[in-house]
Amino acid sequence: MPSTIRTIAELITMLTAQKANLPTYLVQCNATAADVTEITNELNNLTAMVAFTGLSDDYTKNNFKIKQALFDGVIGSPISPFPPALVPPTLVAPAAGAKGLAQIRNRRFKAGPGYTEAIGDAIGLGGEVGVPIAQPPTVDVFAAEAGMVFSVVVSGRTGSDQWELLVRPVGGGGAWTSMGSRTTKSGDFTYNPGPTAGYNPVQLEVRVQLKKNDANYGPPSAIHQVTVNP
Repeated sequence: MPSTIRTIAELITMLTAQKANLPTYLVQCNATAADVTEITNELNNLTAMVAFTGLSDDYTKNNFKIKQALFDGVIGSPISPFPPALVPPTLVAPAAGAKGLAQIRNRRFKAGPGYTEAIGDAIGLGGEVGVPIAQPPTVDVFAAEAGMVFSVVVSGRTGSDQWELLVRPVGGGGAWTSMGSRTTKSGDFTYNPGPTAGYNPVQLEVRVQLKKNDANYGPPSAIHQVTVNP
């Protein structure tokens, strides 16, 4: 993993490694428990905002679709329900410039009395410079008019050999459910709401996890929303 930070996804990957492994090497890296707390807060805040901005984009797109349908949709066709109002994430001790703060800490870690290349690998600072870090994919979701069918288009799959679709009902806050994997750029899926759901549209949260050799490859995509129609 290169220590150069070019994108939010790369910073999230680096902070994830540091949150998990830096406590083991505090002395060697001239690091402190306060560093771990700062790293954890930055990681949680960035992860939450990446997910929220994905939802915000879908929220706006869905509202524009409703507006357009009201204007020139098929006469007599039902109007999709409004997406649920978005609740901004709660950020913990937010501070601007997480990239710059990470670079300052990383220089101190590398100058620590016991720093080694192996430790650098463990905390996200090692690897060959210029080798790209696995990026979260870009996802577009489109609902069919009926049948609980929706299509998913996945871009930015470089380095992976398949992708897995994960879904959960909006507002449920439960565990993600896999709807299977694909090796192509796009795929159609049919959601089964269960026998007690009734004959109503269902709003889903959707995200994609890239895979390589049957293992997760990089962070998952941003969360998107789609309303599937019976």
